[in-house]
Amino acid sequence: MITVKCINPQFYKGSIQQLGEYHQDFSAESVFGRLDIDYDMLAACGDMFQFFGLFDDDALVGYGGIFVSRHHHYNVIVARHDTLFVLPQYTRHIFKIVEAMQDAAKEAGAKFMFWSAKSETAFDKLLSKRYNQEEIVY
Repeated sequence: MITVKCINPQFYKGSIQQLGEYHQDFSAESVFGRLDIDYDMLAACGDMFQFFGLFDDDALVGYGGIFVSRHHHYNVIVARHDTLFVLPQYTRHIFKIVEAMQDAAKEAGAKFMFWSAKSETAFDKLLSKRYNQEEIVY
């Protein structure tokens, strides 16, 4: 059974690292280099950072994270997607995790949810089917 849960990433380090390596191999080369999650920094963020797992029974098959905070220019709470990856055979379930992230952002009082995707990627195409593009950042 496919489920999404809000999880503490510290408890899933091994599984997240394995998925992260696959994510890195599957994605275009990152300008930031290899995946290097700072779990202590995420823990220090408290409720500002929320991490979600996509599970097939007990197996972690995808993950996503959001930051929720006051906008740095305006007096409004916003959420920003930080990361999102699901194994290719589970892409049909990607919106389960997207919707869980959005629901959590709304519960935290966010008025806006910012998504980012590399141009012309599968995620960019999926987002464009559901959302309006607001701006392009170079």
